Amino acid sequence: MIFRLFSLWLLVTFSGPAMADPSPMENHPILDLSSEWVGYLCLVIFIGTLLVVVVEEFTLLRKSKPMLLAAGLMWGLIAWAYSQRGIEHIVEAAFRENFLVYIEILLFMLVVITYVNALRQRGLFQWMACGLGERGYSYRRIYWSIGLLCFSVSPWVDNLATAIFFAALLLTIARESPRVVTLGCVHIVVAANAGGVFSGFGDVATLLVWRANLTTHQGALDLLALSRLFLPALVSYLLSAWLIGRALPDGHLRTRPKRASCKQGTGFILLLFLITLLMAVAARKFLHLPAVLGMMSGLSLLMFYGYTLRMRETHLPDVNQPFDIVKSIAGAEWNSLLFLYGVIACSGALAFIGYLPRFGAQLYQSPGGATLANIGVAGLSAILDNIPVQNVLLTMHPHMSLGQWLLAIFSAGTGGSLLSIGSTAGVGLMGLVGNRYTFFGHLRWLPAILTGYFAGVLTHFLVNGRFF
Repeated sequence: MIFRLFSLWLLVTFSGPAMADPSPMENHPILDLSSEWVGYLCLVIFIGTLLVVVVEEFTLLRKSKPMLLAAGLMWGLIAWAYSQRGIEHIVEAAFRENFLVYIEILLFMLVVITYVNALRQRGLFQWMACGLGERGYSYRRIYWSIGLLCFSVSPWVDNLATAIFFAALLLTIARESPRVVTLGCVHIVVAANAGGVFSGFGDVATLLVWRANLTTHQGALDLLALSRLFLPALVSYLLSAWLIGRALPDGHLRTRPKRASCKQGTGFILLLFLITLLMAVAARKFLHLPAVLGMMSGLSLLMFYGYTLRMRETHLPDVNQPFDIVKSIAGAEWNSLLFLYGVIACSGALAFIGYLPRFGAQLYQSPGGATLANIGVAGLSAILDNIPVQNVLLTMHPHMSLGQWLLAIFSAGTGGSLLSIGSTAGVGLMGLVGNRYTFFGHLRWLPAILTGYFAGVLTHFLVNGRFF
């Protein structure tokens, strides 16, 4: 304990002056490195890293590794270039600003994932699987039941956690039918990404938008504005799911999961999760503080309740594994969370160099205009992952109407479903399901998903046309 306190004193003592430095960016101009060799080298590093990330399925190299290295190299090169001119403190301030963005999102996502893992510990997965299995549902009914639940839960729980949750449920129920598992996983990715589009909690990409507190001449891009994407997302999801579901085999479950029941406290944890989300909204809406404050306060409620559960279950002879909040936190999908750090750091480096503002000006002032540019975001999202695409778009900050911003958000979110590598949900399922859900297995359904995407875009123009 003494060593920990001494370490904390050292951290506060030696980090304090640097953090208290009054806005060094105001005292020195930001250099344009986009036409210097440092800028060119950083751009090559970034593009090369994205190529490595894209082929993750074939190399089996987790995408966080190259992205973390690229972030360090890019910011190191920038810092060296500025140090040659004697203005290194401006780079430190810029990096701290990017790092703060990551920390807020990391803690936000960590709370969500902790609640999901806590519910898994309480046996919610097994109970749901048992309920579906005992009814002897057909494959088609299971397909639609899981997909609709996934679309409904994703706006509140995050698309990655939701996709993993329901993919594990699908594997438990239909393990004996590889085709049902494959089609079901494609369906889950489409449902999770579409459900995450119209909520600030549903995807890291929309969380980035909500956190940015963007304002247009038609109003703020807040939770109410994001909710206007519900109908386009629903149309996109249902059409894609229907086209994919036509290939389902006939038949019913031949095996049934073992009988299971939820452990004590499951319902109360669900209630605490709802309270936590409300606290996050209240912190942002009424206190004008980051939403992560409400999320971390909600985590404390779960930790207190987890303490009482553990104390109670430790003394029960029939309980083999008492509730453990530490296991729920440690069970986070750290590959995606670390990848997110690399994405935010690399995007911030490209913006600081000067590339993103220039690229944004050229893209959104082209003859095609903002509409074609925002529709094209879907293709970029499918190849590069929707998180970096959304972060790059926010960093460029083009001047657009509320309708165009919503179109860009919709394209980034649902466009990530076009390929299995286009979203954390798809990448997470490839790691979980293995050879039953692959890049090429998902690619086969690209026309169906693309049809649903364009139907959603058309719906957005019809229902939200007044915001363009």
